[in-house]
Amino acid sequence: MTGDNLKEKLIRGDVLIGGWIQTSSPELVEAMGYADFDFAILDTEHTAHSYEAVIHQLRAAEVVGLNPIVRPPSQDSSLISRAFDMGAECVFVPVVETAEQARAAVLAGKYHPEGTRGICVAVKPGQYGAAFSPSYFGDQNKKTSISIMIESVKGVENLDDIITVKGVDSIFVGPTDLSQSLGIPGQIDHPRVESAIEMIAKTARALKMPLGIHVYSTENRKEIEKRIDQGFQLLTVMLDTALFYKACRQISDIVKKES
Repeated sequence: MTGDNLKEKLIRGDVLIGGWIQTSSPELVEAMGYADFDFAILDTEHTAHSYEAVIHQLRAAEVVGLNPIVRPPSQDSSLISRAFDMGAECVFVPVVETAEQARAAVLAGKYHPEGTRGICVAVKPGQYGAAFSPSYFGDQNKKTSISIMIESVKGVENLDDIITVKGVDSIFVGPTDLSQSLGIPGQIDHPRVESAIEMIAKTARALKMPLGIHVYSTENRKEIEKRIDQGFQLLTVMLDTALFYKACRQISDIVKKES
């Protein structure tokens, strides 16, 4: 991977655009890079997307200069460490609600002295052994990052404690799951959801923690501008499956209207 890693860009204050990849296609990852996206999230939580496919998509991301992120299906420590062993720069840890859960994620993703990640240098980040040196483990700790997903009322309530866990590098808000936790599933525009998001943003800004969120509408820039004004730096703006559906629907409507 050429250029700065995700952690360096966030520390610098860059605003980055990315999207969710729910299929196993390396070609779609490459297409995102050619479209000048900044990062791709390889989502294994909600789909049949497997780690066997992820390894090839991580290589595709490297080819086109995307910062690669993996979201594992759970907080299982082995899934976090495996994602890094395959070459992910960042892991999005889903549904974190307590400082203890955040600390466990850091331990799983970092080498000593920051964590207890199992050691194997014969993996992609270690160039299968060729890159090993006394500084390898410290270098990996600097390059990799842990992003904690806040997706519930309990996570919001414990946000101060979660953010102050050493090794947490960013917070990503999941508005849809947050709406469900608030008892209004799917109502992402509801004032209670927006109030919770603003509370998260205010707390993160005060503690100088980089923020991310999914943007649901890109047809005008209002939502994007709002999120940037709130301090969000990681903006996801598409899902590959939803984008494909939308394109198919538009084409179908046009053709059927003419027939």
